[in-house]
Amino acid sequence: MSAPTVREKLAILSDAAKYDASCASSGSAKKDSLQSGGIGSTEGMGICHSYAPDGRCISLLKILLTNFCIYDCSYCINRSREHRLYQADWLMRFYGFSQPEILAGSSDGMLDLAIDPKLAWALRNRARFPVDINRADREALLRVPGLGTKVVAKILKTRRHRRMRLEDVGRICHSIAKLRPFIIAEGWSPGGLTDKTGLRDTIVKSCEQLSLF
Repeated sequence: MSAPTVREKLAILSDAAKYDASCASSGSAKKDSLQSGGIGSTEGMGICHSYAPDGRCISLLKILLTNFCIYDCSYCINRSREHRLYQADWLMRFYGFSQPEILAGSSDGMLDLAIDPKLAWALRNRARFPVDINRADREALLRVPGLGTKVVAKILKTRRHRRMRLEDVGRICHSIAKLRPFIIAEGWSPGGLTDKTGLRDTIVKSCEQLSLF
């Protein structure tokens, strides 16, 4: 039996991925520019088109049924679009969020590419914060930006024995930059920080600085 060609391998690998978010256009009829030597020729499987804000058409290829790209360019618009989709999906699966509330209040009904969906939601619903980490239930803690499921579990376990301070939370989190405006802890209250006008920009800048180290 002869080994399958590259084209046959792609057909097999892409079949199960044709309904994936970044391959939504796979399987549809597209203009073939192979004969003319143009740019953007596509196959009926595993390859789709995405458009950047400046109108450029980008051909996307699914590799091994994942969204991995061998170039992994940090500036690629498709990388941030896709990353936010996965974060939103994670919020709905494990954090108790629904799709309408994730998008509710956004100016254009789309995800904010600059910040994660949970932070975006918290900034639009500041009336629900700050949350007392020593009293709030699990559902309320899971909605605090910067707190994941494992961290929340550790908070619930630790506070059974003692009241937690901000530095205690900092020891079990990667960063407290997002946390400060949204929680109350022993000896810590954000005061007017939660309702600060430029809070979004402040958090984004602090997270960017941390990513440099």
